[in-house]
Amino acid sequence: MEQPPVYPLRRPWAPQWTPSMEYLGQRWAQGCHTARRLDQELVPRGDQGSARLVRKVLQPWRARVEAAPPTPTPARRTWLLLQPAVRLREADRATLERFLRAHPLLAQGYALKTRVHTRLAQQDRAAFDAWLQEAEPSDLPSFQPVARSFRQDYAALIAALTTPWSTGQCAGQSGRVKRLKRLGYGRATLDLLAPRI
Repeated sequence: MEQPPVYPLRRPWAPQWTPSMEYLGQRWAQGCHTARRLDQELVPRGDQGSARLVRKVLQPWRARVEAAPPTPTPARRTWLLLQPAVRLREADRATLERFLRAHPLLAQGYALKTRVHTRLAQQDRAAFDAWLQEAEPSDLPSFQPVARSFRQDYAALIAALTTPWSTGQCAGQSGRVKRLKRLGYGRATLDLLAPRI
């Protein structure tokens, strides 16, 4: 040949059967993502497509699903929920916000948890009382026993919030004595334990 062959430009592919596109969209939203199964469902409806044609229709939809951010694992979700918000990186914060938007009840619990941490850290007695009144009647079963136990130890909690003293020194000494006792494998009586303490 004197010159290379010239081929006609191919027109972009478009599905031939638009009436079925609505049905495919509904089935895709319901969670059916298998081209062969969708093709088998289209045949009784009078559509003469093929599994290959259905795959071509589903291809851009699959690309959108793959481009979506991955769902965090249960362990990762737990870690994100328990970390203080200030310690989270920007990407982790975005993941947590997406997850909380999808689960409103969990978002309510996360907000309660964050508020009690803040109020205990700020030692704000009035805000802590307001939190108790909010947590006790809440629809979250895991917060109700926590609020009840806070009510039972209310005097100790208020003392911790309003006084500068702490039982940390006492707890530290108690832990040291328990460790010394365990080192004696249970054979140390008070006579032997007292000199070591």
